[in-house]
Amino acid sequence: MRFFAATAAALVVVAVLARGAQLARAGLLPTWRGAPARLAEAVIGLSAGLGAAQFVGALRLFRPLPLFLAELAAGAACWAIGRLVHVDVDVGDAPASTESDRPALRRHEPAEWAAALLGVGIVAVQWMTHVGAAVGRGMNHPDTLWYHLPFAARFVQNGSFTGLEGIGYVAARWFPFNSQMLHALGMVAYGNDAVSPYLNLAWAALAVLAAWCIGASRDNGPLALLLTAFALGIPAMAGTQPGQASSDIACAALLLAAVALLFEVEDFAPVPMALAGLATGLAISTKVTIAVPVAVLVVGVLVTTLVARRFAVAGLWAGAVAVTGSFWFIRNWAITGSPLPWFDLALGPIRLSATAAEEGPPLSETIFDGDAWESMYRPGLPLGFGRAWPFVLGIAVAGIVLALVKGTRFERLAGLMVLAGLIGHVVTPLTGGLSFVFNLRYLTPVLLLGSVLFARQLPATRAWRTAMSAGVLVLVVVGATSPNREGVAAWPKAYVAVLVLALVVSGFWSGQRYYLDHRYLDAGLHMDEVHEYFRDVTDARVAVFGTDETYPMFGLDGSNRVRRGDDAVIELTDDFCRDWRRAIAGHYDYVVLTQYGVGNYRKPSDWMIRTDAAATRVVEDGDSVVYRLDGALDPSTCPEPATD
Repeated sequence: MRFFAATAAALVVVAVLARGAQLARAGLLPTWRGAPARLAEAVIGLSAGLGAAQFVGALRLFRPLPLFLAELAAGAACWAIGRLVHVDVDVGDAPASTESDRPALRRHEPAEWAAALLGVGIVAVQWMTHVGAAVGRGMNHPDTLWYHLPFAARFVQNGSFTGLEGIGYVAARWFPFNSQMLHALGMVAYGNDAVSPYLNLAWAALAVLAAWCIGASRDNGPLALLLTAFALGIPAMAGTQPGQASSDIACAALLLAAVALLFEVEDFAPVPMALAGLATGLAISTKVTIAVPVAVLVVGVLVTTLVARRFAVAGLWAGAVAVTGSFWFIRNWAITGSPLPWFDLALGPIRLSATAAEEGPPLSETIFDGDAWESMYRPGLPLGFGRAWPFVLGIAVAGIVLALVKGTRFERLAGLMVLAGLIGHVVTPLTGGLSFVFNLRYLTPVLLLGSVLFARQLPATRAWRTAMSAGVLVLVVVGATSPNREGVAAWPKAYVAVLVLALVVSGFWSGQRYYLDHRYLDAGLHMDEVHEYFRDVTDARVAVFGTDETYPMFGLDGSNRVRRGDDAVIELTDDFCRDWRRAIAGHYDYVVLTQYGVGNYRKPSDWMIRTDAAATRVVEDGDSVVYRLDGALDPSTCPEPATD
């Protein structure tokens, strides 16, 4: 019973938040259409929903009823914004490429779409096999078992975001917890973690949407999708994210969303920049490993807007980042006395000591150690990034170069973000030594951003797009089939078989339902209306005169006994009417008269059937007609003399 109540409540909350986000976007950005509009709505909905949950948790009321009411209130607030706020479309809030300006999808070659859909499909199936493995035996990634889900469970137990002693490790207790909070919301609703294996699929979908937005405005959407699939299919992602509580994909999706929304800005339009700020705050509130690229983004946008003397926009940007990005750091400050308890901080007279220093060697300590490269790092690269690991790094670096050389102001800023992320990884704790291969996933958000920047900057010519699509599709296959060091194979065989069977069965079910719903409807045949009529006729005896194409009249269930009416031995005299009525007699429930094909058909005239009291015309389709017979035809009622 709880399952149905929880599902109903969840659907209500999602519906209210989604509708509220849609209305808010329509009021704030009335000119936006298509994928950018959907991305903006996703950011609005996530900001409202996660903010409501944070508010309830801060009050130590992280319980079903308070959460339900708070989420409804958040959705209603978005709803009110949409109803009350209407931004003047002349103020510059239209995206840089509105729907009417965007290249039409038909401009892409079929080969591009085929490669993109195949690549995304391969990785989607791979991810679902990992979800299937988790559903079949439980989530097994070390970090999921160590602190991601223990923290989520403790949030539920305590009804707040405190009291994490004794689980995880000390430094992790002060990480930002947006991702873990979502798992906790599922636990609150259902009383268990049954939702958790599926959550990262939703984050992956958001990443794909954001990547499409980044590429599509430069007419390279399919290639951006394909490169995203490549990045999501490497072992560092496929081995750690689907079916687990790891937060790297959530972080990557939100970082891509922030950049995608920023790319839609024209002339420092305030609303898109505010939405990009919200997404940026959500990203840093999900995982601190992207602190360096996020800092570059935040400072870069502030400097750009201040130099342009757009002070109000700069304030709006900073405020939006703070609204969604500050909660967990304020929580740390309230509990430990420092927003960043991993570091010793000195801000003028203010000095804050580290109370939960992150332990573990950064890569910088051994980056020039030949023995470390020979024993751990060089073998670790293909285990983390797959057999095509040089392309994983090379494409991202090429994206940096292209963005810096030929990009717009925000594209150059995005290129700097990727560069800063690569450099920042080197000094991040736990990226060197034995942790090297396992924590290469920290790089995946910026590598994914670098990849879509590469797609965005490529010349939008047919030759380039087709050649790159073919090459990247090969990389997708190589990456998605590479072995990894995680607790689940790249393609869990048993679950691949189960998933394929499920897909085949569900696909066949959908296909057969579609086929039956459309079978012989407007098929372009001579007797379409006749065929449509017999779809719902069952167990009837049908005589057909004038054609050999009888199969559609057997009906959906094939139970009608259909035959050519003149195939039987019929003796005709000069009294045709009586002869035909005697031949048909009580042998049939329907008579079909038509003329189609090259056969030599004998058939009664229409009036011979029509004038009998037992016959009712039910279909007339050109020269085809169907009569339902409610009894035996009566030869005695034929006119005298009976002539054809």
